[in-house]
Amino acid sequence: MAEALLGIVIENLGSFVHDELATFLGVDQQIQKLSSYLTAIRAVLEDAEKKQITSNAVKDWLQKLTDAAYVLDDILDECSIHSKSSCLSRVHPKDILFRRDVGKRMKDITQRFHDIHEERSMFQFSTGVTDKQAEDDDEWRQTSSVITEPIIYGRDQDREQIVESLLRHASNSQNSKRPI
Repeated sequence: MAEALLGIVIENLGSFVHDELATFLGVDQQIQKLSSYLTAIRAVLEDAEKKQITSNAVKDWLQKLTDAAYVLDDILDECSIHSKSSCLSRVHPKDILFRRDVGKRMKDITQRFHDIHEERSMFQFSTGVTDKQAEDDDEWRQTSSVITEPIIYGRDQDREQIVESLLRHASNSQNSKRPI
């Protein structure tokens, strides 16, 4: 679950940068740090989710990560909503207060992810996927331009009747549309 949530947050973070909201709100440095922490944390999530079954400390770490990811996602949502509801170029006291608030919250959440990132090292998680899983993924990703038609047994007569019926219907509709 944490892996899916983190994937969504990383995607939202990317669109936040792409829309240049981070620069406008003055939090682009925090976003870069967050992106780095999230990428490093995401690399060990698979192992962490396996180990949480036997370790309450890992389970607690994953809960901290999940809570922080929800907070970050909320901040990004608020920024997105605010940018759509206000003119980004105006200098209004509410906009200035919003920028200051977002800056402070981003600094806090960046520190929170930094702590989670540092805590990760004490669990000695293995990064990435195992060799066997990587091989399975490679096989799954292989593509081909050859289309194989499924073989259906015992329905030849039904298939022929359906094809004949469709062809009759198509020819009848063409005959009825021709001018006389």
